Amino acid sequence: MILLFFSNSINAQTSFQISDSRTGELLYRVIVSENDQFLGFSDLQGNFTDPKIRNRSVSYQFKLYGYRDSTVRIESPSSELLEVKLQPTSKSLTTLVVSGTKYIQPLELQSVSIDVV
Repeated sequence: MILLFFSNSINAQTSFQISDSRTGELLYRVIVSENDQFLGFSDLQGNFTDPKIRNRSVSYQFKLYGYRDSTVRIESPSSELLEVKLQPTSKSLTTLVVSGTKYIQPLELQSVSIDVV
């Protein structure tokens, strides 16, 4: 009986549900990684399950444009759904160049006019 319980805790896959900390909205396409190694994206319901079964502590990183990056450290595998709440933030885009031409050419060779809107 003890061996069976021990076996279940080792074979647990870690699962998360990721949402907006202010609105509670479930977040889709959140990038999930471990030590800068891409693991996958959250699905339409904000869920992500680590495809690997791990028997050690793991730090998961969660990234989505418009939200602060978040790191969650899991000390041991868990079969319960863990909640991650990302905090919204505002980020500015750097210079954006929109150009159109009927010929395909590198940006450096195109004549460009700038309009401030």
